[in-house]
Order: sequence, then structure tokens, then C-alpha cells
Amino acid sequence: MLSCLTGLAAMLNFSLLPTFVRVVDTGNISAAARSLYVAQSARSAQIATLNRLAGTLLLEHVSGRWRTTAASPIFYKVPVRCLHSYSKRSAT
Repeated sequence: MLSCLTGLAAMLNFSLLPTFVRVVDTGNISAAARSLYVAQSARSAQIATLNRLAGTLLLEHVSGRWRTTAASPIFYKVPVRCLHSYSKRSAT
């Protein structure tokens, strides 16, 4: 499953990855949106796009909150590695 999700991350718009990571890290889309300086509605739309592209729920909206799913921890490793690699390259 990880290889499938790694391939998915490669196909995604890079801007979706920080949103996913921040929502998982904070557990809150409002906090994620604030830290990324983008409107909450835009981040909600990005999560919906990510779920659609993945063909599975990576984050689900339950009782007014975004929650992780069984696929979240598996996929989470991929964007974290991508973002870490990107930030290292940007710093040089």
C-alpha cells in the first residue's frame, strides 16, 4: 500500500501536501490554515481534493473536525519526506 501512496504523492499538486501534514499535526484545519496563511475554506477544498485523488479517505470530516483515518499514518510518511527534502534543498 505504501508504494501506491508514494506514487499518489508524486502525482499530486505539491501544495496539497503541507495542508495534509499540518491538519494531521494540529488536528485542526483552522490552525493549519492560519499557519499556512490561507483561508480555511481553501484548505478544506484541498483536503477534499486530496481524498478524491487518493480514492480513499485520508482525512474525514466528523462532527465539525477533520480526523485521520486508517490510511492517514501510511500516507503521512510520504509528504513529510517530500517536504523535508524540499526544505533542505530550498535552504541551500
